[in-house]
Amino acid sequence: MSASSGQKLTFEGEELDYNTDRDIQYCIRGSNKKSSIDSFSDPQLGLNGRLLHNMNKAGLQKPTPIQRHGMPQLVAGLDVMCCSHTGSGKTAAYLLPIINSIVGEASASRSVDKGSSSSSEKTSGAQPTALILTPTRELAMQISKDANMFGDGLPVYSFAVFGGQLLGYELETLKEGRVDILVATPGRLLHLLSEFDVLTLGKIQYFVVDEADEMFNRGFFSNIRNIVDQFLIPKVSYPLF
Repeated sequence: MSASSGQKLTFEGEELDYNTDRDIQYCIRGSNKKSSIDSFSDPQLGLNGRLLHNMNKAGLQKPTPIQRHGMPQLVAGLDVMCCSHTGSGKTAAYLLPIINSIVGEASASRSVDKGSSSSSEKTSGAQPTALILTPTRELAMQISKDANMFGDGLPVYSFAVFGGQLLGYELETLKEGRVDILVATPGRLLHLLSEFDVLTLGKIQYFVVDEADEMFNRGFFSNIRNIVDQFLIPKVSYPLF
């Protein structure tokens, strides 16, 4: 929501965030909301053991308020909008459920494809499962780095595309096809989708607009609308952070 819209978000609650030692306001919007969690090992999340190990190495031991309330919604496949302060763990709140889902589906796919020749078929460019849009190249790089850190040792790979990065490098990486989580700035993504045959969004299951208010303030709304209308399939999850 744009700060200049004249509308105000009604925050649902305020909790002490032990990671920052300050009160964190949070807001989650969505129907059929799930109950919050108190631990990353909560069965409601069903996080992979290796993922939990990576989270522990990264210092994530207890969920922050936005993670406690937001992660169960994404695990359940609900469309949500979350709002919380910088440093409150929003990025991990959506990355962890996405990574866990991709890993689970990869495991199920291996079981189905075992002994089948279909697993040897070549793909035509990248067909990511998750798309994360960000307003800046710096944020795109950081999100992708975090995703690969959490996904270390797991069958999930994140890649960032943005203006200012060598186009040839992006094209070669996307041609290889091994991109599960694509992090992108809107303009660069539209350029890749419109001008090159190295990427399709037909298998996207998770679509995240990070720093949505900043995206709209910077005038990216039309680009985002074009991406959604022209290249995304009708039904995907749309978390806004």
